Amino acid sequence: MQQISTTTPADEVIQQYRGQEARLTRRLRWLTGLVVVSVAVSIYAISAGDALHTSTVIAAALLCLGAAGQTRVARNRAREQLKSGDAERIATRIAQAQADPYVAGEPAMFKQQYCRVNRQMAGGRLQAGPGMPMFMVVVRDALLTVLQAPASPVMRVPVASVQIATPKLQRRLGTVTTLRIGDQFWGFDFTAVYQAEKGVSFMRQVFSLGSPRKSTRLAREINKRFVGALLESGASQQPRI
Repeated sequence: MQQISTTTPADEVIQQYRGQEARLTRRLRWLTGLVVVSVAVSIYAISAGDALHTSTVIAAALLCLGAAGQTRVARNRAREQLKSGDAERIATRIAQAQADPYVAGEPAMFKQQYCRVNRQMAGGRLQAGPGMPMFMVVVRDALLTVLQAPASPVMRVPVASVQIATPKLQRRLGTVTTLRIGDQFWGFDFTAVYQAEKGVSFMRQVFSLGSPRKSTRLAREINKRFVGALLESGASQQPRI
């Protein structure tokens, strides 16, 4: 007899937060152990008068210490969200969003999480101000929608009123698209998607030979789909300079 699962979407979100806390705790212990070993080896190298190995081991210890600090902050944040009830509130908002016919309706022409959306100047330079969080970008029913996690709309405009105004340098990179909406320029940056979807830490992405290339390739593919969906939905193209 087949058993019916009683797990709700809210329970799944809570389990994800608990799993994240457990993974970060294990990673923190591993990094702390590396720091202890590195310090012990550096002390031995200093006593032996080996300056070359001493500097190398100290540099490695500092890198591990920095990574451990970042991991500790992320672990504490996940733990605090579980204790304060933020995880439950996020799960509730996700369930409400799934009931929204716009979010759960017909398949979107374009839908992507972990996007950066920033105010820009006409030439593509970022405007001064606080850093923006990650967003979900959706193109559906001739509308461009930007949602802040988990499902709070921050922008919803007709695609016909959008003008693609990507500067030459950004077009050459292929990972960012600049849109003119009214009198404001917005940059849609997809370079953080790889790191978020693959769970690649910042340190690993920096020191891995293949991660930057894979991140750029994925961002270009997503950006190409984004521009295609906008043009097909009626966006205009600013004359290229």
